[in-house]
Amino acid sequence: MTAKYIEVVIITDPETAELLITPLMPFAEGSSVAVEQLGDPEDLSPTAMLPESAVKFWFSEDKNTEGFRGAIQQSIED
Repeated sequence: MTAKYIEVVIITDPETAELLITPLMPFAEGSSVAVEQLGDPEDLSPTAMLPESAVKFWFSEDKNTEGFRGAIQQSIED
């Protein structure tokens, strides 16, 4: 049976994105949290890259409980 995962994406400013990595690691599958600058890196125009970043992580579908989601939310708020 193949495990299924839920992707969480948080759009925020780059500074906050960096601050979220460590508190979110315990919830992420394999402690893997990714941060991506939003925009088109192939476009050379000065407005191609957006001022926001996306923080992404995944967790196993079997952990998708109200308590687990609440713990993630509390970690973000802290």
